[in-house]
Amino acid sequence: MADDFLGDRRKALEDSFFAQQDDQLLEQMREKKEQAQRKQDLAAASGISNEAVLDALAAVGIESSTLAALALVPLVEVAWADGAVQTG
Repeated sequence: MADDFLGDRRKALEDSFFAQQDDQLLEQMREKKEQAQRKQDLAAASGISNEAVLDALAAVGIESSTLAALALVPLVEVAWADGAVQTG
């Protein structure tokens, strides 16, 4: 009787452990897939093909939409270069 109880408990603990391991591995796979998709989107939006640069951009959270907004920064800098807004 005690062997059945301990055997059932052991089996439940094993199942729980491996279910947690499976969940962790699935989450890691999802994260890798999302990271690869972000890099692909960045490459398409920017034309950058260097993997190291794409990794660095993705690591700091820059997405393709963010990259498009960053392209406007030089225009804004030039527009405000004299420190005043022109009316016309």
